Amino acid sequence: MKGWTVEDALALICKLAEELAPHYHLGLAGSVLLKGLSRNDLDIIVYPASTESQDKDFVTKTLTEAGLSRVHDRDVVQQAWRKQGSNDGKHVEVWEYEGKKVDFFFLS
Repeated sequence: MKGWTVEDALALICKLAEELAPHYHLGLAGSVLLKGLSRNDLDIIVYPASTESQDKDFVTKTLTEAGLSRVHDRDVVQQAWRKQGSNDGKHVEVWEYEGKKVDFFFLS
């Protein structure tokens, strides 16, 4: 898979942020934020504008319509962590965009 630059990441985040607003917001995290690039993945935080109104189906539909495809859902990610001895309960999903890996961290 190809890597991510901060420029590539910001272009995708801006595109998605426009589609998810005003109900959800996005944040950049991980190596792309800290180092300006990543050969592995792009970490994006997805958080609701309000905890009183959340619609995960809307987020999934929006990401799919934007050209992303889900590779692993939350359950698969957590099963992999369990095999490594971790009991981490974060909601993380692995997606792909133009041949590059994107990890979405969902806050509630």
